[in-house]
Amino acid sequence: MKVVMYKSFVVRIYPDEVQENFFTNQFGCCRFVFNTFLDGKKKAYTENGEYLSFYDCSAMLTELKKSKTWLKRVDSTGLIESLKNLEKCI
Repeated sequence: MKVVMYKSFVVRIYPDEVQENFFTNQFGCCRFVFNTFLDGKKKAYTENGEYLSFYDCSAMLTELKKSKTWLKRVDSTGLIESLKNLEKCI
């Protein structure tokens, strides 16, 4: 008989002001991308009956970054993960 013991740790972080601003900007941009493309997917389906894939949205994100320069200030992997999460939800 094999006995397995699991350990867990509770960790709380206290970010300084710079780190807190980073997290706020990153999460805000990810939320903006998710909501913008969710709305875009809904409109494309109701108006044209077409489905926007992850790759379509990824190409549109590149174009969106040109008009919304503040999206360039955050890490792009978080924005791409927002699109992947959107794809999983729908």
